Amino acid sequence: MRLRAMTLAAVAMLVFGACSSTPAATTKPSAAATAAATAAGGAPAGQLNFTRLSDYPTCFHPICFQTGNQFLAFQLLFNGLVKRDQAEKIIGSLAEKWDVSADATTYTFHLDMHAVWHDGKPVTAEDVVYTVTEGQKNAQAYKDNGTYPITAWLNTKTVEAVDANTVKFTLSAPSAVFLDQITDPAYMIMPKHVLSGQTADQLKTGDFGTGKKVVGSGPYKLVSYAPDQVIEFAANTDYFKGSPKIAKIFYRLKVSPDTAAAQLQSGELGMVLDLKPSDFDVLAKAKGIKVLQTPGLGQESIQFLTTQPQVSDARVRQAIYYAFDRKTLLATVFKGAGRLLWIDAGFDPNDPKLDKYDFNQAKAKDLLAAAAKDGKYDATKPIRIIYSTEEPGWPEIAAALDSDLKKAGIVHEMIPLDGAAWEAKLGTKDWDATVQCCGSPGLGPFKAIGLFPGGTKYDNKEMNDLFTKVGTTGDAAARTAIYGQIGQILNQNVPYNWLWAVAHTDAYTDKLTPQIYPNARESFAQVEQWTLNP
Repeated sequence: MRLRAMTLAAVAMLVFGACSSTPAATTKPSAAATAAATAAGGAPAGQLNFTRLSDYPTCFHPICFQTGNQFLAFQLLFNGLVKRDQAEKIIGSLAEKWDVSADATTYTFHLDMHAVWHDGKPVTAEDVVYTVTEGQKNAQAYKDNGTYPITAWLNTKTVEAVDANTVKFTLSAPSAVFLDQITDPAYMIMPKHVLSGQTADQLKTGDFGTGKKVVGSGPYKLVSYAPDQVIEFAANTDYFKGSPKIAKIFYRLKVSPDTAAAQLQSGELGMVLDLKPSDFDVLAKAKGIKVLQTPGLGQESIQFLTTQPQVSDARVRQAIYYAFDRKTLLATVFKGAGRLLWIDAGFDPNDPKLDKYDFNQAKAKDLLAAAAKDGKYDATKPIRIIYSTEEPGWPEIAAALDSDLKKAGIVHEMIPLDGAAWEAKLGTKDWDATVQCCGSPGLGPFKAIGLFPGGTKYDNKEMNDLFTKVGTTGDAAARTAIYGQIGQILNQNVPYNWLWAVAHTDAYTDKLTPQIYPNARESFAQVEQWTLNP
């Protein structure tokens, strides 16, 4: 069920072939076309009320990017150098085209000269240089405040403005996945003239980061932000890729997964992303509603804080995997909306050397007994498992996990938290495991490098060396073989219990013509093309 943007072989053809000039796949409407559309009644009109069922941390700067909901807001407000289209192909954003050296150490981006900030200032190569160098300077703050690593920025040896609209990156080591990496929201380009001189803390807690005074280059401008309630956006009629057709977007926050479908049917909401799978059948019968289930790129998992004594031994993590009947849970409660996993979603699941961790509570008990005998596990001390009650599906996963662990005799404590408390708890050592979702690992195994040591604290030198090696390997077959080795290490050590690749359920009024991406959080990438009929 996984959709892959580009095969690794395709990436290799892009960056390890002859020097290439890659045009953007989307083109900016001409001034004449824009004028004609406006004259024909094409000015922005209408209002879209939408939600995505997840949390929204108060932050509008990449230094504290954490969630998919922020990604959607960032896409409305900002641009990166490149992004993805609905088929997950890399296309231009601020960059109209780019040149890649044959050895994948030099990337030169040619910016759209029509791009401007919301205050009317032009977007220039100096803004890109500022964004990269500030990211490098504040690397620890990015790591502490957010969840997405700025690996591509940190692999940049030099970044220089060749001229006002051309910027050249020279990497410290060849990278076959540099373009893939910079499609993430952590790499949105920021305005130098607005933010220059601010400290990392000011970027997070000042007027920009808290949503009081945001200046972006995207298709919408931030009008107002009421934490945990709503974010109001207005169309940027001067957007360099063409004026959006929908005048206002209201991003409703903290909508309950249990009421979202009803709010969609009543007209209170015009679109909901990542609904509960059980809502599909109801909404499929609703008049005026379109509902779809999209094979996605994210994954449900149990994430372990592997430095904690109770889960530091791989046998304990394996035991929990065997004890959990995720196959039945997916088929029943989640209506089969996913694909079972036993490795990170971007890796080859068909490697015969991988253990599928099929439900086997007897094996779970044996593993725990062996770990306890070696002094690696205390059978009397509970494993603390945290989860957010506000994330769709997590309470159901937690309930099933609780039941199965009890049957296996695994002493544990399920700790339900609201979204804010869960996020705060992740920054402490006061937990052993957590329910987790979703990301975009299905894009390919290169996505996994940002996870380690990361929140799991799982640090394996052999695996780290292989990740370094694969990034500098030009041959596609050789890269595939290296990723196979990495996959075997992860599958054996299970810093995560990967549950299933998510198929997300989305619904919207039939008056709306949106683009729903395989990774739902990317869906506003070309929002200026959306239409909303009266």
